[in-house]
Amino acid sequence: MTPEQVDAIIADITGGMGTIRAVEAQGLHRMTFYRALDADAALRDRYARAKDAGLEAMADETLEIADTVTGDTIDDDGVIRIAPDVVARARLRVDTRKWLLSKLAPKKYGDKVDVQHGGTVDLSLTVKGIG
Repeated sequence: MTPEQVDAIIADITGGMGTIRAVEAQGLHRMTFYRALDADAALRDRYARAKDAGLEAMADETLEIADTVTGDTIDDDGVIRIAPDVVARARLRVDTRKWLLSKLAPKKYGDKVDVQHGGTVDLSLTVKGIG
């Protein structure tokens, strides 16, 4: 694996591409890259930063997908028509990215669960007579 291939892989991951796809785009097998990660602390650090940046790119993609008007048509009356299959595909793409973000970076992209307790709890025990 050449330094140029490593740079290209890191750049692709930073842009939001998955690791396996980025490695294979350089004509390499994923295990080649994973072995290099195991052997090189500096590469592990670059990879970790690239993965973080890739999550940001993925979050940005959700907005682009949602805002895309590709597939919209305007009829003769000037009414915008949106194809249901285009909407369904966009929803799938956004939902997949949202799910991945919530699992890979739950503190940043997960649903916030706010559990607060107010008031008091009475834990009294009543023992009834035996016999």
